[in-house]
Amino acid sequence: MTRLARRVPVVFAAVAATAVVATAATAATAATLAAEESADPGSEVNVAGPVATEKFVSVNDALDALREKYSGFAGASNDLQTMTTTVRWKGTVPNELRKLERSGLNGITVTALPAAYSQEEINLAADAAIHAPGAEGTVIGAVGTPDRSGLIVEVTESAVARLSKSALSHDVKQAIAAAEPQLETIPVTIRQAEPTRPAIAKPVAQ
Repeated sequence: MTRLARRVPVVFAAVAATAVVATAATAATAATLAAEESADPGSEVNVAGPVATEKFVSVNDALDALREKYSGFAGASNDLQTMTTTVRWKGTVPNELRKLERSGLNGITVTALPAAYSQEEINLAADAAIHAPGAEGTVIGAVGTPDRSGLIVEVTESAVARLSKSALSHDVKQAIAAAEPQLETIPVTIRQAEPTRPAIAKPVAQ
């Protein structure tokens, strides 16, 4: 399993490894953002065991090579139930990836879909949003939309109470534009973080 999470962001069993940039994010927040990622595709994934998982190693290695050779990689997700890998790519899809689409690899069906932003651009925008002036304690995490057409920024409940989502979106966009001018027009969706559920005390055995 270690090899599968090296450099290529993939989704296994509805858990996304796609780069999530966060500072004060809790495990619950990370899981919430991961759920958004896993919604496209493979949101209903059943783990078929280590044998099935190992079949994706060759696909992930191939995507590693393409990611290093070409620009435009925007993320990938593996569905263990259907034995498919969906790749998001910005711009012209490399011929090698088209070949994988036609023939598959190691029994895995590969599909390439377009993306408005590459994973590198998503990461840059997310980092700018997280480190925006005064963002400490407000922005919890930032991640690309499942189709890589924009950025989802999760903020604290108190931030939403103080400011409107449009105001928060404006502040985040300003920070992104200042840090990464080429990403000034990236769509930003503000989402309130799910409240942390208090731990339920278990009765002491008598």
